[in-house]
Amino acid sequence: MLQGFRNIFSLYYRNTATPNIRYAEIINFLNDLSDHGSGKSTLIKILSGLYRSFNGKLNVNGVDVSEVNIHSLRQRISYIEQDPHFFKGTIRENLLLADSSKSDESLRSMLKLVNLDKSLDDIIELNSSNLSGGEKQKLSIARGLLKDSDVLIFDEPTNNLDKETKEIVRNLIKTLDKSIIFISHDKDLLDTSHMYLEL
Repeated sequence: MLQGFRNIFSLYYRNTATPNIRYAEIINFLNDLSDHGSGKSTLIKILSGLYRSFNGKLNVNGVDVSEVNIHSLRQRISYIEQDPHFFKGTIRENLLLADSSKSDESLRSMLKLVNLDKSLDDIIELNSSNLSGGEKQKLSIARGLLKDSDVLIFDEPTNNLDKETKEIVRNLIKTLDKSIIFISHDKDLLDTSHMYLEL
């Protein structure tokens, strides 16, 4: 088992050493969209423990990731995708994938927090065909925040958000007692970050 994340990640990847990512820090990996070889997807998979073998080294709390229990690591991490996936069913059912013990009150509060005006009983159709890009992104953020994790990894979190919701998310992130990793091209997120690194 992993103990409390005090000194979360240190990463050596593609000949570049990153500073240690400590608990409750906000890190922004600034991605240049014109550089399709920047390794964004690979970096996400490494940090999430999906890639165990790569040209570099990742330590979690000072332990090489290859020696860390992968289930325990993934329990500590919420990954909020750029293109989230939902199954056909109610919004309630999709949100409860994060934590099945959450009450309806908690779920409604989270929807309000991310500025999503939907009922828990609203149905998500196959392939989320009845949701806009912004609605999917808000729902993905809500689901990620409902999970009791120590680390949030956001992949392009503001891409499809309107200006009002983008500001809500930026202010919300500043209040979270979690380690937060952005991988984004959005320079407006820089003022929420303790540090940033260009991919």
